[in-house]
Amino acid sequence: MNSTKLLTLVLILAILVSSCEKETNFSSPQSHTLTIKGSSNLSHPNAAAGSMVQFQVWEGRLILNNAEDFSLLMWALQEQNLPAWETSIEFNSLRARHKSTDLKEHEISSVLNEYGLIQINPYLFKLDFEQQKVYVLPLEYIQHLEDLREVNLSNSLIKIFDFEDDVWTLLKESKTSENITESTTKKCSEQKSKNKQVQTEAASCVCTPYYWQVSTISLRYNRFGIWETVKAYYANNLYHVIGQNNNHYTNANLIEGRIYYHFKERCGSTYYGTLTLAPGQYKLMTYILRSDKKPLERNKSIINMFVSTSYVISPAEPIQHLNTKLNNF
Repeated sequence: MNSTKLLTLVLILAILVSSCEKETNFSSPQSHTLTIKGSSNLSHPNAAAGSMVQFQVWEGRLILNNAEDFSLLMWALQEQNLPAWETSIEFNSLRARHKSTDLKEHEISSVLNEYGLIQINPYLFKLDFEQQKVYVLPLEYIQHLEDLREVNLSNSLIKIFDFEDDVWTLLKESKTSENITESTTKKCSEQKSKNKQVQTEAASCVCTPYYWQVSTISLRYNRFGIWETVKAYYANNLYHVIGQNNNHYTNANLIEGRIYYHFKERCGSTYYGTLTLAPGQYKLMTYILRSDKKPLERNKSIINMFVSTSYVISPAEPIQHLNTKLNNF
């Protein structure tokens, strides 16, 4: 073999080795961290601001060590720009795949891959939003991952749950019982809410004649089997109206203001929150309020929500009050 042929062979081998190394690095788990900043109005009940959660991206899916880490990740994502976060970890999410649907509004769609899969040890989950189902495969049978992805229900290793089910409790109970039922999750007689959104409006208040305001609550409740969210969108219009007409009113000038609210949940639990408003001019305020229940507290649903607003306005007037209650959920 002459020197030219030998050099060519060495170059080919070097390219192949380099290619294999790149492929190996690409297929290895990529580790990431995310921090709970504590910038939202409600803090995580078990983790202080600055708490970090670790996770991995591997073979196109997110991997978390346990359900507690999943909880931390979901809370931390409330403070993130979801598309930017997905790009930063090079993750193809279900949210990105369905940009034109309501899925993009839910944080959970950013942690599921394009097939709806996520790994939360010791389980693999697939969420089906059309069927409102959660499919679960124990991690020890990961060789059947393709059956999970394709929802091959002839595979008896795949467990099936509804979005309304308390999946974590059922999985825990399944370790000690052959029969998985919902009976133990129905702890009280109050009916569970379905996933939906409703709203109510209060168009009157205990106000002086100098101001006009309308308060609206839009409450959205979603269960996903392994996660649930309760979000209330609260909007308040407040104007100074004296000496003006044609609906051209001056923004109200607030000296101080507070929003008090609580969620009444089934089985008797009530969760409270308070927001303090910064001084300034307002004509429309919109806030996202959340129930501050424990992230893994399951089998709950909202019965009603009550919001009370209180303002001190300049020029000086008696304190303005407006109460809004959403009770048809």
